[in-house]
Amino acid sequence: MGAVTVEKNIRKTKPSYRSPIRMLHNLVPRLKVIVMNSNPESGRKYLKAGADAFVSKGDQPECLFETLHRMTTQLNRELNQS
Repeated sequence: MGAVTVEKNIRKTKPSYRSPIRMLHNLVPRLKVIVMNSNPESGRKYLKAGADAFVSKGDQPECLFETLHRMTTQLNRELNQS
């Protein structure tokens, strides 16, 4: 299992959340996309755009660890069903 980190500065332009997330899912359909952003209010937009999870940079580290665990567990279940 691998991890992909994509950093995109969207402050200068109108954000397009869907394109990068769709591109990642098209390249690797089983990839779990976790978006981390400093703006907690943007979480819904990223989830609606296809992200599997959202973590705010202001969240406690445990939140990130729990999200990573949840996504890993979900991916393992999917792989075992194949």
